Amino acid sequence: ASRVSTTRETVARVFGDLAQQGIIHREGDALRVGDLQKLEEMVLQFCSE
Repeated sequence: ASRVSTTRETVARVFGDLAQQGIIHREGDALRVGDLQKLEEMVLQFCSE
């Protein structure tokens, strides 16, 4: 969190939101991308704002 100038709570909330949307999920200690296309679309939309 500190590397991207945010708080742990914000990171946890965003990861939780992404997990609820089925974009990411946890497998043990790993964080897996379940819907790469949707994640890419979100990133492109965010970067264009």
